[in-house]
Amino acid sequence: MTIKTFVGFDFPENCYAAILEDGIFIVDPGEPTEELLSFVRENKDSIKYILLTHLHFDHIRATTTIKNICPDAKIAIHALDAEVLNDPHFNLSLLFGFNVELITPDIILKDNDVINLGNTAVKVMHTPGHSMGSVCY
Repeated sequence: MTIKTFVGFDFPENCYAAILEDGIFIVDPGEPTEELLSFVRENKDSIKYILLTHLHFDHIRATTTIKNICPDAKIAIHALDAEVLNDPHFNLSLLFGFNVELITPDIILKDNDVINLGNTAVKVMHTPGHSMGSVCY
């Protein structure tokens, strides 16, 4: 597995691409930087999942853009954050004046779920605190 990191400029959040033999999963696509979007366009057929650790806007802003480039990629988020994902009060976009495009999750997660990508199993660990549906993978 190779991990590639993309750092946003507006808010220096980290987005990760986990590059595996059987595909790629993107974690927390925050700011839609040109570096991130170029990577996505170059690898669009290999991106299988967009995994969100929590619902805050600085970690989800590029999600819909990536989904539009990679329509077969599955967006996953914990159930507690999925309920309020598109609410600008909860995702904090209203507070900071950012617009977040509507996100429709494909997979609603719960604690101990496993996402498989080829021979790699990604376990979901519910870690509420930063948001009610925060998770670690």
